[in-house]
Amino acid sequence: AAGAATTEDGQAVPEDTGGGGSASAAAQPAPAPAPNAAAHSLVPQPQTYMGTLPCFSPAMQCTAQRVTLTLAPNGRWRGRTAYLEDDPKKGPPVAEQGCWDATDERPPRVILMDGQGNARVEFVVAANNVLRVRSIAGQTPNLNYNLTRQPDLDPIDELAKAGAPKCP
Repeated sequence: AAGAATTEDGQAVPEDTGGGGSASAAAQPAPAPAPNAAAHSLVPQPQTYMGTLPCFSPAMQCTAQRVTLTLAPNGRWRGRTAYLEDDPKKGPPVAEQGCWDATDERPPRVILMDGQGNARVEFVVAANNVLRVRSIAGQTPNLNYNLTRQPDLDPIDELAKAGAPKCP
């Protein structure tokens, strides 16, 4: 039977499936999910998180800092890191951006990468609106540090004119 319909594994499609013409539709492989399907289902629209973390930006040389992080469904993130009010080395806030991805685990992990694709921070999605720090630059903190989802989006506009990172 040359030209007979075959299933994904090369087997012939049974002649009588009882469904009329639906046999060919059932034999089609399901479309593969996008590589970051886990990321997109986790963040269907841009979301902003905020919290106090141990020094996130090595250049700041501080003990703790206020971090604002906005994740976009296109796999990009923007962050603003500010010194705490009473830090003696207080300087201007630092704005950064990069790419992020999520794992398909339960609970999912969110990995922030810099513009060169190096992993910067890894979070575990501890609850619906909480990102818990798993590691910063490969270092696992001794305590739990969380960023909590904010009701309002912070687009971190100071990066509006910066070129967007090339994310996969």
